[in-house]
Amino acid sequence: MQYNVTHIGRVVDICDNIVSVSGLRGAFCGELVRFKQQNGEVSGFVWNLEEHICKVPLISGVQRALQVGDVVYRTNELVKTKCGFGVLGEVMGPLGDFLVPSDRTVSEALLLELFNTRWASVEMGAPGIIARAPVTVPFMTGVVSVDCFIPIGCGQRELIIGDQNSGKTSLAITALINQQYRNNVLCGD
Repeated sequence: MQYNVTHIGRVVDICDNIVSVSGLRGAFCGELVRFKQQNGEVSGFVWNLEEHICKVPLISGVQRALQVGDVVYRTNELVKTKCGFGVLGEVMGPLGDFLVPSDRTVSEALLLELFNTRWASVEMGAPGIIARAPVTVPFMTGVVSVDCFIPIGCGQRELIIGDQNSGKTSLAITALINQQYRNNVLCGD
């Protein structure tokens, strides 16, 4: 992959996969940066802009490969990854690279890649409330009192709160077992 390199910086400090970088003038938050390495590619994104130092969390590669004084390149691109039906069931890295070889043939993989994937920014906002589809499918927990008094829909997030030994775990396990039973019956297994 070829990047438009416009400015370079230097690594000042490394701690817990967060790299402090100086010299990246004009960098913007969320920008992809690459570290010059001989033994593999290390990349991160600009997270925090201070007056002379940028904080860069690593998103691919290992921290051990970096040293103080290493060169950092700006790419002028936002961090993007692949999304869509073409990547369903695949193990991917944060930048859209496949980590495990697929069982698909080369032609199947190319067709899925071309027609069913797109690149999207990882910082993309969630759709607004009105643009979202309404919750229409009920989520049956298998506990009659809960199903009668508390309407829960598939896709909703629900919090189970209560004191110790009040049955929170057993309610969650019962709901999981009930959903597995319902899905197996509906799928014909």
